[in-house]
Amino acid sequence: MAGEVSTERRQVAWIGQRVKIEGNIISDQDIRIDGKVHGSVEVGQHEVVLGAGSEVKADVNARSVLVGGKIEGDVTATDRIQVQSTGILLGDVVSPRLIIQDGGMLRGKVDVAGSRQNRSSAGTTASAAAAPAAMGVARE
Repeated sequence: MAGEVSTERRQVAWIGQRVKIEGNIISDQDIRIDGKVHGSVEVGQHEVVLGAGSEVKADVNARSVLVGGKIEGDVTATDRIQVQSTGILLGDVVSPRLIIQDGGMLRGKVDVAGSRQNRSSAGTTASAAAAPAAMGVARE
């Protein structure tokens, strides 16, 4: 039974503070980024955590995204996006849940009603709930 407990532990890939990646990251596990990434990040049904000193210029697709550093790019999450007090997100976001802590910054379009595919396939039946949310969004 001890073996069963260890298989349930989540494995997290880590990109350290002094690491810079240029290209596409595709992972089948959670990932923590404390360094610099330019490209794209795709982790499917896993979590992406951006540490306070991270600098990411990439589109991110994940189940959950926690932004503690700076990201420039569109972020899509199937569960939630959370911008911490140290976080800066410059790009469009799509997620059923969006959390912005006091001091966190978001500049871009927000879709918290579903996904872009759901909205575009709904055509003219989209309701006002699908309109971009203005709360917590910094606009130029």
